Amino acid sequence: MHELVIALNSKLSFVYLVIPIVAILTARRFDSFVLTSWIIAVFFGYINQTSLEVLLQGAAFEGSNEETYQLFIHYGTIGLFYMLGVVCVRYGHMLLKERVGSLAVLYMFSLLFMIVMQIVVYVDVAVFGKTELVSFVYELGISITHIVIAIFMIWHLLKSLVRGEFRWGSS
Repeated sequence: MHELVIALNSKLSFVYLVIPIVAILTARRFDSFVLTSWIIAVFFGYINQTSLEVLLQGAAFEGSNEETYQLFIHYGTIGLFYMLGVVCVRYGHMLLKERVGSLAVLYMFSLLFMIVMQIVVYVDVAVFGKTELVSFVYELGISITHIVIAIFMIWHLLKSLVRGEFRWGSS
């Protein structure tokens, strides 16, 4: 099951990129779903690129006294990106005077959960030297969170299509 979740999570970039494009091309107006799906796509790309860069830079510190500092930079950077995602969703809705939709709420709570996971893993690595249980829960928790977000995006898009909330829907 663990391998299936990780494999499924690795295929999510397609959903995170296609759903916002379909939503913007078909939506009657720029609503909470369209805004949130674009924010998800942007932050998914930024976080994937940033975490890779920070991890590559962190390899130089492995085994040194500066390793804890580099771990703080890695987990702190990703945590800040997650917090920035929450702020962008909330601020974007405020700017557009749009009601915060269910996808936005789910995404903000997911980001808050992932911030907590970043803190837990940092403490685990810095204090206990990386335990297997926390690593497993972290990897599985982050992957399942990404999968839930993607499924909810697909469900919301299909629900909007059925209800006729897009351009080609019934008037």
